[in-house]
Amino acid sequence: KTQAVAGTLQGHDGNPINCISVSENGYHVATSSSSSSSVESPIHIWDLRKLKLSATITPPSDVGTITSVAFDPMGLYLAYAGVETTKVCVVKDWDRVVGTLSKTKTGTKGKNAQAAPTSGGVVWGGKGLGNDGGEVWVAAGCDGEKPIRFWGVE
Repeated sequence: KTQAVAGTLQGHDGNPINCISVSENGYHVATSSSSSSSVESPIHIWDLRKLKLSATITPPSDVGTITSVAFDPMGLYLAYAGVETTKVCVVKDWDRVVGTLSKTKTGTKGKNAQAAPTSGGVVWGGKGLGNDGGEVWVAAGCDGEKPIRFWGVE
């Protein structure tokens, strides 16, 4: 076999891609880029079978700049982490957010309490969703105080 370029996906207005994830079945790829403007960059969902843009997610303002994207092991969900929080949406119903992995409070108490960001990466793991009783988790970090946070998914 040869190592030739199979296709090119263009759509982030020349901005560098800072995160990418391919779905388990290989049908979709999610990308996000760093924008040179103050406007946050969207997440692009590409159909690799057709080599074209199939959807665009505009993250809510409470997410912040996107730092990581990841499909779950079964390809049913996409998690995207920002500097403020992490969201989980449904594949093919991209605007339907089914989970918010919120930032948590740091050790500071009282009126000076600050929320710790969930920036860094986001990753899925476990045995898969479905009737087999598999356990799935998603992790996001680092915030400097507790490096990785895990959430179970039912």
